[in-house]
Amino acid sequence: MRKRVLIPIMSLGRESEVVFLEIISEPAYFYGVNFQAIHKSGLTSSVIETKKILETLAYSDIPASHLQIGNHFLNLDSLNSVNLGLILSIFIQQKLCNYQKIIAIGTIQHDCLQLPLVGGDYLEAQLTSILKLGVQPEKVPLFFPSAALNDIDAALMAHLAKLNIFLKPVANAYQVLDCLGISADFCAMS
Repeated sequence: MRKRVLIPIMSLGRESEVVFLEIISEPAYFYGVNFQAIHKSGLTSSVIETKKILETLAYSDIPASHLQIGNHFLNLDSLNSVNLGLILSIFIQQKLCNYQKIIAIGTIQHDCLQLPLVGGDYLEAQLTSILKLGVQPEKVPLFFPSAALNDIDAALMAHLAKLNIFLKPVANAYQVLDCLGISADFCAMS
């Protein structure tokens, strides 16, 4: 089943604005993840980071999936906040994962064994852009760094809930996988 991950990214052109990078995940027939279309879209450095994260996770039951970009932008390779979305795109195909769409803010630090999730400089702008998505027909989780939870006021959380978007604060990649239904035994490092 085709599933989507939306990543709000800051476009720093003439007028700064947040746009959504959409990653589409589809089940594949062969084992592993097909990153070929992502490479061709200009996300080579993000794919390299994501592969390092997968190596650190050492999870052997990665679902077979084909990833592609649903929309295209210029200069994607300079993005530094896409690897959380790529990890979610890979594991959204897990059998126990019932999400059809996910929103992801933050990046996983691939050079640290604990794989912590950190935020960027544009959290407020990203959250404001998410509000513009409007009411969602199904519940949509918003994965973001738990360290940024204090930066989100109660009124904003209530507004997101009315839009059927619920917060999933996570501290590291192991907690991300736990939220997607991957064994708590595997995520013991969290």
